[in-house]
Amino acid sequence: EDRFTFQDCSCILENMFVAAKALNVASCWINQFEEFFATPDGIKVKRILGIPEDFCIVGSCALGYPNEGVELSVKHRKDDFIKVL
Repeated sequence: EDRFTFQDCSCILENMFVAAKALNVASCWINQFEEFFATPDGIKVKRILGIPEDFCIVGSCALGYPNEGVELSVKHRKDDFIKVL
């Protein structure tokens, strides 16, 4: 019922990602739970995990150790990607 639920939970997740990086742990934000938990399979998963039906899941943080020597490539942004108005 709190009107800042999504913002607050997003900040919490971001802090978890920053902390993970500081510990050399890889992380990934997994979202789209709102849509998933509205499906019959999602309702079953929510029940199995003991999540009350009226609870909103904002996101999830997957954590793990990256493979040695593997680096993610960063997509090159267009020069005019950011525009200041």
